[in-house]
Amino acid sequence: MGNLARFVGPASLVTAAFAAAIYVVVYQLVDVGIGRGEVPSNVLQRFSEYTGVDGSEAGFADAAATVTAQTALSTFTAVTAFILILFLAPPRRFFAGWTQPVKDTLPARLVLCLFAAFALVLAFPPAAHYFALLPAFKVLLPVILITVPIWFFLLRGMWRHRLLERILDLPQRPSTIETS
Repeated sequence: MGNLARFVGPASLVTAAFAAAIYVVVYQLVDVGIGRGEVPSNVLQRFSEYTGVDGSEAGFADAAATVTAQTALSTFTAVTAFILILFLAPPRRFFAGWTQPVKDTLPARLVLCLFAAFALVLAFPPAAHYFALLPAFKVLLPVILITVPIWFFLLRGMWRHRLLERILDLPQRPSTIETS
């Protein structure tokens, strides 16, 4: 049970903090952008079609910001969930934050398949709509490309240096990963 807590604790704390920040920032950017008239009319039309709220209605900016922030949040949590599989069964030392690399390549292949399937869902508007996601991969790609690497290295560092264990003054387990 202790090992499970040592894995899940940092992963859930870091992921939740990043996810909340992403949701708030994306929501604010879209809401303020629509309020200032900085969003192109074709984008507003797509939001209107997706949300069913007319662009001239009072709740339009809120609906568009909510849908966009939910898509950013869903994309971030899906991508990080796929990467967590690599932390559980690291194919290379680069992913070894929690345990030693494994020789089995099946988990890594699973992650590649999951990434491909998720990218297809985002790229195919009817599939994205089915999962209540905006097919706005171009807009969300910078968010993911910035936040996921920061999340990755922060989480890996927390595990390698046992930061949560040190902060909570938990008994130290024997080292399984070299930090050099």
